Amino acid sequence: MPFPPYHPFRSAEARDRYLAGYDRRAAHWPVPSREAFVETAFGRTFVRSSGPEDGPPMVLLPGIGATSLMWMAMVEALAATRRVHAVDHIFDHGRSVWSRPVRSGAEYAVWLDEVLGGLSGGRPVDLVGASYGGWMACEHALRHAERLSHLVLVAPVGAVLHLSPAFAARAMLAQVPARACFRQMMGWLAWDLARGDDRSRAIFEEMVDDGYTSMRWFAPRRPVPPRRLSDGEWASLRVPTLFLVGRNERIFSPTRAVARLHRVAPGGRCKVVEGAGHDLFIVQPEAASRAILDFLDGGP
Repeated sequence: MPFPPYHPFRSAEARDRYLAGYDRRAAHWPVPSREAFVETAFGRTFVRSSGPEDGPPMVLLPGIGATSLMWMAMVEALAATRRVHAVDHIFDHGRSVWSRPVRSGAEYAVWLDEVLGGLSGGRPVDLVGASYGGWMACEHALRHAERLSHLVLVAPVGAVLHLSPAFAARAMLAQVPARACFRQMMGWLAWDLARGDDRSRAIFEEMVDDGYTSMRWFAPRRPVPPRRLSDGEWASLRVPTLFLVGRNERIFSPTRAVARLHRVAPGGRCKVVEGAGHDLFIVQPEAASRAILDFLDGGP
């Protein structure tokens, strides 16, 4: 059955309103960028590229329900020395357009391998994934380590520890079609941002509006549940790996996550960022960027 011309949106009006808002936010991207699509077996993947064209390639994966624009506060630092490619997931919100649904972590690994192949020119890639994107990055690294030079996991959802019951309950509440319900979940998840200064609170409200309206404008889809990697899978990773998490993370215990990784993946590195939770890429972008770049450059 062919898709309607406004796919993956609910209607042509929904498509036009979403893309207009997306472009308004994209106008604030702090460094020059080039927009392109990478064709894959799962559809057209949108990529925003910044930084020196001859720099080491870095690919950024956002969290679920987010887009490449979630990296706006960090891209200037990362793109100073890297060719940074910020991706909109194929089966999620953003400018990417899926042609077949993604049904497993293995299929996400296939999609991502095709994207990396289209971006890197055969060079190994520094892969940075946040939240749901961190889980995707794990699934890819298990299967295609040869494609990667480094792996950075920013609070990867589900991959290290199961999601907390408190998060699961709030995520279910957020499915109620009311902004107040979605805002309650986001306020719990992005605690530091929601209770910051006037600028932080304004960014938080913008995030709520963006997430809530995106849920209304895109046609429903069934995301793949992230899975917890086994001890053996963590031990088998052959890519230098950084696990980055905020001290105030709430979807899982950062202390327990670091303890597990020290036990099952002793070759990896863990870094806990103070004063932030799942919102660390906005609340502590300088600290997060510095931790990533120090790791990539071989620093302490």
